[in-house]
Amino acid sequence: MNVLLWIVQIGIAVAFTSAGLVKLTQPVAKLRDGMPWARAVPGFAVRALGAVELLTAIGLVVPAATGTASVLTPVAALVVVLVMICSVPVFARMGDRVAIALSLLVLVLAALLAWARFGPYPA
Repeated sequence: MNVLLWIVQIGIAVAFTSAGLVKLTQPVAKLRDGMPWARAVPGFAVRALGAVELLTAIGLVVPAATGTASVLTPVAALVVVLVMICSVPVFARMGDRVAIALSLLVLVLAALLAWARFGPYPA
């Protein structure tokens, strides 16, 4: 079970790292062309989301891998759950069913990860 949890942690971390780096390094105008939802929010909000995604990705892996403050790993998983909860209505307003499905999948995986790391399979 621990191996499966690590696969989930690393998978979500890779996705959040790439998404966060894109939002932090690309010009906001370019992001708005590729991400229609970004047109509806201020530029600083897009950058803030990128920072949250990057920090969350770090929190999913580093504490558990180093054994230092490992409680941060399930906390980071809960942050993923919150980000996904917030993303679903945004994608629903846009009518993007694929993005909704992916968000719900990540939400469920992150919720299971948080439950497992807080409970029977601590990091």
